[in-house]
Amino acid sequence: MKYSPLCFILGIASLACGPHTYSPNVKTPAAPATSSQPSKPVPVPDPHWGETVGGAQMRIAPVGDAFSVGQLMVIRVEVRNLGTAPLELDASGLEDISAVIRLRNSAGRTVPYMRDSSRQSGAHPLTVAPGRTAVVLELDLFEHFALTTPQKFTVQCVGGVDFSAPESGHAKQSLKSNLVAFEVLPGTLPSQHRFFDQIAAILPNGDWTAQMDSTPRVILSNRKTPASDALQITYDKDGTRFALHLWESSERHTAAQA
Repeated sequence: MKYSPLCFILGIASLACGPHTYSPNVKTPAAPATSSQPSKPVPVPDPHWGETVGGAQMRIAPVGDAFSVGQLMVIRVEVRNLGTAPLELDASGLEDISAVIRLRNSAGRTVPYMRDSSRQSGAHPLTVAPGRTAVVLELDLFEHFALTTPQKFTVQCVGGVDFSAPESGHAKQSLKSNLVAFEVLPGTLPSQHRFFDQIAAILPNGDWTAQMDSTPRVILSNRKTPASDALQITYDKDGTRFALHLWESSERHTAAQA
């Protein structure tokens, strides 16, 4: 049998190519795997806090639902980190409460600071992680300010907390809190009792009788400081200056000293 040259060429070509097969199980290369976990949300500024400075905010928040004269009226000062790097806080400025806590009455007048010394215990440096909040101060307003009558007040923390962060080139910046309005409600303990307790802590040594406006006389005792005859304390009450007269309990009315 003779084969034509064309058949010979076709035969050689089929041998070179090999048998043609179809594999339905050939897999396409898988696409690169992607993480199914949601990314961590970035904190956003809260309008109920103070203004945002360098990725940080500060706020004052009352601890408790309502304040009452003669009972604890505690505020909490907090700082939150909105950035992606830790905040290095310096809260030593909070030692001087009278300089950084602004408390005003319903008439807009500053409420007097009543402590004999505004220096508080030192605040240590504090690091706040990204997305976290730190409490830098808790303060009972009644123990520090002359809140003697139920009314509406506002309080704000201005300064006192400095910080540095990479976003600001590690430059020192200061924070200011939100302005909080609250109402001091009448309580079961008369305000003058707690007020006289505060005065007694700075009175000269001995037993004293105190009278303020039309309040009943109250006997105060203090054995911590050297003795003195009498004294008069003058301060503002709702913008009106008046005097608190104190004398020894023996009813000896000595000349008042300023």
